[in-house]
Amino acid sequence: MRSLKTGVAIALSLSLFALNAAATVKHSIGIARNADETVRYIEHHQYLQDGRHEVRYYDADNQLLLFKEIRYPELPQHPIISQADFLRAMTTTVEQDKNTAIITRSSADDAESFSFELNDDIIIDAGFDAYVRANFQELQRQRTTAFNFAVPGQTRLLSMKMTYLGREENLIRFSIEPKNWVVRLLVSGIDLYYDGDAKLVRYQGFSNLKPPAGESREVQIDFRHFESEQSLDSPLAEWLPGTTRG
Repeated sequence: MRSLKTGVAIALSLSLFALNAAATVKHSIGIARNADETVRYIEHHQYLQDGRHEVRYYDADNQLLLFKEIRYPELPQHPIISQADFLRAMTTTVEQDKNTAIITRSSADDAESFSFELNDDIIIDAGFDAYVRANFQELQRQRTTAFNFAVPGQTRLLSMKMTYLGREENLIRFSIEPKNWVVRLLVSGIDLYYDGDAKLVRYQGFSNLKPPAGESREVQIDFRHFESEQSLDSPLAEWLPGTTRG
């Protein structure tokens, strides 16, 4: 009996050790560059063990520009979001009440809200990447997928389409563009490159951060993926370009 209890205790200890070893925090670091390859900003995505997804945006001098907390209570494309934009002194929230989503943007001088009914074809802001990862194989089989995009700052849903363009340099490429051809003349498309594990490797197109006056909003963001044993307040120095950290 003692040997049985000892064996159970050892098995439990090994199981707990394995769980703790596996319970790492995943990170994605995106370096956004201008056309001349200078660093515009840095994204630090952190996927916590309780299901929260935190994003911090830094400028090239490592000053925090924006913080976003994202939760995925049900469908990955329907996240709940809380965002603080320190550059523009503005907060943005995405909340849900049964089958309705409410996007609210607030500043010291103004506030605006936009609500809409949820369905499977609506993708909300930061839920896009989670939607792609959850439907990765199906999006490749379908070739073209239509959806409505909800973006803070817009008081209507944007009618968009996503097209699978095949493989390029061993990466899986998708394009995103407005469905309306007239709008396509005014708004450039977005190219996304994923690896075989459905991790975003490169983003080319319109930045979601407003640039300084006179600068283009087009960026290329290259992503690398890391793990740590615990959550971090900021990305590790070795994950960043040498020019951004001392």
